[in-house]
Amino acid sequence: EDVTFTYQQSFKSAIEVKRIAFQLILRELATYRRGTDTVTVTHDHIIQQYEQPPRRFEGGESINERRLFHISEGAMHSFEANRNKLRWIIKARVEMQGWPDYDEEFGLRVLPETVR
Repeated sequence: EDVTFTYQQSFKSAIEVKRIAFQLILRELATYRRGTDTVTVTHDHIIQQYEQPPRRFEGGESINERRLFHISEGAMHSFEANRNKLRWIIKARVEMQGWPDYDEEFGLRVLPETVR
């Protein structure tokens, strides 16, 4: 299955963008007890990644990115249980000089394959 991700950001003034990155991630979360504490362990599997080199944007210019991500046939579907979760995420990260990094995650729901 393919997923198209579109990202757009305009700039009012000139700026140096150090990095633009988009990732398709399968995130595993496992929660367990350690003594009296509850601990959640997270592990990210980067399935696919796109990265743009540094570049200067002038005022009025925009980042306009459209990326196609592919979830392989037979890949594990999204899963939520009390102590275990599998989540599919598209992560967008833009690092700009003199500004806080933009770091956002967008969840996907991947359904189990159905037999035809």
